[in-house]
Amino acid sequence: MGKGNSSNSTTNNTTNYNLQGVQGQAVIAGNGNTVTTTDHGAVQAGLTVASQAITSNQAVNLASMDHVVSMAKDANLSIQNTAKYAVDEVGSAWSSSSKMAVEEANSAAALVVRESAANADRVERMAAAVSTNGQNLMAENNLKVLYVVGGVSAAAVVGFAFLARSKK
Repeated sequence: MGKGNSSNSTTNNTTNYNLQGVQGQAVIAGNGNTVTTTDHGAVQAGLTVASQAITSNQAVNLASMDHVVSMAKDANLSIQNTAKYAVDEVGSAWSSSSKMAVEEANSAAALVVRESAANADRVERMAAAVSTNGQNLMAENNLKVLYVVGGVSAAAVVGFAFLARSKK
């Protein structure tokens, strides 16, 4: 088999251009040229805008926090007022119900006293009737009958006396 031969060669041709006096563009090619670039104030303007944005955000955040604090204070005051109102209403209801309970208890006690007095009289009479085997009740009834008979007899005597006098 045969051997292969190969060879490479490179040729560089350099051409230098002198482009001075071109306005608003960066010049790169040339001998002894000065390359000047500008941002036309964009960086400074960007820093100013960023600073103003930070200041504005700070003001918005502070105002938001002030508003949240104000809302929290208002909510707290509302809760306090609601709690005070509830306590007042419960106290008023408790006072009213306590007064009603006392009035009803006094009324019930007065009724018990009246009924107890009436019942005490009855119990005393029943105890006397039991201890005398009913003789006291019969004596009371006999006494009432005697009063009635005596009254009728007296009326009859007085009536006869008037009749006797009127005939004379």
